[in-house]
Amino acid sequence: MIYAFYLFIPFVLALVIVFVTLHYNSKEIEPIVAEVFNIFKTIWESEKMKSEDGKEPFDAVCLRLFKKAYASEGLYAVEYKNKYFLYKTLILLIVASIPFMILFLVTKKAFVMGNNEWNEIYLYIVIAVPIILAFLLNKYVDVKQYRQLWLQHSKIKYHLEWRMMELIKDYEMQKADMNPEEAETLLKKLKSSFINDMCEYWHTSTSELSEKVMAKEENLFQEIGNMLSSK
Repeated sequence: MIYAFYLFIPFVLALVIVFVTLHYNSKEIEPIVAEVFNIFKTIWESEKMKSEDGKEPFDAVCLRLFKKAYASEGLYAVEYKNKYFLYKTLILLIVASIPFMILFLVTKKAFVMGNNEWNEIYLYIVIAVPIILAFLLNKYVDVKQYRQLWLQHSKIKYHLEWRMMELIKDYEMQKADMNPEEAETLLKKLKSSFINDMCEYWHTSTSELSEKVMAKEENLFQEIGNMLSSK
């Protein structure tokens, strides 16, 4: 049974890959992000945000929605990134297991075959089945758009962070020589520009993502059609 150890080598390699990936992902690689958001939130709330009739003012609504959107983009980016690397690691594991399975089949053919005659078809099965499985998993990843969604949500998240930083920079640099009334007027102007930019950017990014998804689906069906027509 010592040759069965060969079958566990790919799994050990996969565990090492997953461990290293999780180790680096667990590190804080964006320590400035939380600080930028806190400064942005402080500046945004520095103006009066309570209406006289007790209703939630528009500024507060926008900040609340922005916080949810920003958190969602970060969660989606991490989710799709992890799914993408998980399936890609599984595909690599399946492909890497082929030579070890062949070695096990060849060296332990008596154990596998028993009293039956050896047939080379078993080698072809050992090679073909994992390759087909890896191919189907790779197509599944393409259909689910994990990589595209990961990059798209990461792009949106970083754009929101850059836009927060830009508002902080514009406000802090321009308010230095202003009195409180002028600074309040400046903040209102920056808020209005920020909200308009966010609405326009989210619309544009959503449209681009929809177009990419539709193009990918068309390419997939075209590829399947080409495969069938070639046969």
